Amino acid sequence: MNVNPEFMAAGVEAATGTRADKEALRRSLHRLRQAPEADLVRALHHVVTAIATLLGHDGAGIMFVVGGEQLRYVALSDEPSRSLEEAQISAGQGPCYDSYVHDAPVVSKDLHSDARWPRLAARLDSRVRAVAMVPVRLGGSPIGILHVYRDHSVEWSDPELQALHAYSALTEEILLAALAAPRPSALASQLYGSMADRVVIDRAIGYLMAADSVDAVTAFDQLRRRARERCLSIDDLAAQLLVDPGAWG
Repeated sequence: MNVNPEFMAAGVEAATGTRADKEALRRSLHRLRQAPEADLVRALHHVVTAIATLLGHDGAGIMFVVGGEQLRYVALSDEPSRSLEEAQISAGQGPCYDSYVHDAPVVSKDLHSDARWPRLAARLDSRVRAVAMVPVRLGGSPIGILHVYRDHSVEWSDPELQALHAYSALTEEILLAALAAPRPSALASQLYGSMADRVVIDRAIGYLMAADSVDAVTAFDQLRRRARERCLSIDDLAAQLLVDPGAWG
């Protein structure tokens, strides 16, 4: 899947500020569909490159929960985005976890002043400020998120979120095609497993929410941290918790 120079020019020309032209978006999605890439990671990199180009953002990325671990980048357009991954793992909170756990879009006009995640700002690259993200689903279950960021405060528009949803749907198409291949890649197989694991993780989150009177993201972080302490995957620990709640303590 090579990013066509004609598409790149159309994307830059169509973007006014951060508002994507609908026809340019349609052309972008069409070109990505018409030039399939056999390598899944390369295909996902083409998606984030197309997003950043078309929408005029400073960066974009796709994160997945692979192998029952925390959200990790599989594709990103630039290195400042990396701080968003590491900061959230360290802080145990952040917009990517909210979007993944609640299976819903999340936006922030400035992460450095957003009171929802007070432990995040000090760990972030100063260039990562405004963010917008939507879940990436597989078989109806969220297995990751797609996000964009700006290096200054931004009020996100509905057309921008609609564009992100469109690219998220395209990402699911790419994943389904990768799974349908005669020999699915290791990443594709892991993501298929993550889809099944999500059911168990959701049940464990529900249990902890009721038992500890915490919200869903806090419950997920408890699972994540305890799994790391016990050298287990999140899904394995979730399964143990459901079978033997007494072993949690």
